[in-house]
Amino acid sequence: MNKDFVIKRHNDFLKPSVDDMIFQGARSIIVLKEKKVLGLLTEGDILRSLIKSYDWNPRLNEICNKNYHSLSSNWNKLELKKLLLKYKFILVPVTDSERNMIDILSVWDLIDDE
Repeated sequence: MNKDFVIKRHNDFLKPSVDDMIFQGARSIIVLKEKKVLGLLTEGDILRSLIKSYDWNPRLNEICNKNYHSLSSNWNKLELKKLLLKYKFILVPVTDSERNMIDILSVWDLIDDE
């Protein structure tokens, strides 16, 4: 199985989460607290955390990026394209008004089946 992300709970530890990323070939972690997106962790975020503290044991909620960008449930391809290009993202969560996760979109969602 290969996908761009893994979904983990906010109180999961970093090391097993990274192991899951590697096993699945993922490049990011979506951090949830119940159904709400608490934050994101990219490979770069993980490296910066390790360089800063050399600690493999923090919980994900301690190190995830809580200032993430998301799309609303009525997103369109132009919005997705602008967000991916502007911030050089590989994925964007789709959330409702209460930050509950609805979907995860990536550059692959811009490709039509036509």
